[in-house]
Amino acid sequence: MISDYLPLSSWLGSGLAWFILGAVLLIIELATSGFLALFFAIGAWITAILLWIGLIGGNWLTLAVFLVSSVTALFLLRRRLRAVVGGSMGLDTDTEAKLDEFAGKIATVVESINAARNTGKVEFRGTQWLARADRTIERGSTVRIVARDNLTLTVKSIEG
Repeated sequence: MISDYLPLSSWLGSGLAWFILGAVLLIIELATSGFLALFFAIGAWITAILLWIGLIGGNWLTLAVFLVSSVTALFLLRRRLRAVVGGSMGLDTDTEAKLDEFAGKIATVVESINAARNTGKVEFRGTQWLARADRTIERGSTVRIVARDNLTLTVKSIEG
């Protein structure tokens, strides 16, 4: 049996094993970029350091330190890291904030919007966006943004 050769208690008490686990979790994080494995890697490294300097010992305490430090890192650092790195990380809880950023703002039609074919483009804040509307809107018209769906803006003509 494998536990005869490598008992769980010796693995849990090894700072090197926790350090290696942290490195593996970091590699997983780099491969997936979900900002979850990173915090468990941090927890593993904190556990490794505390084992190396002799502040913790025992299987249950080691596991508890790992879990508590991982979850603490997750809650304290994830939001800050998201702000620095940006982008979406799966769970989008800021939908209302995103809508407020676009809804009601004014844009200019740079490619006529054809309601039947759902084609057209508008310029908003110096960037061209795909656009759709419930009726055809000619190039050069001013429109109001009603909604945003990923990279497509739903607009409404404000000129008659």
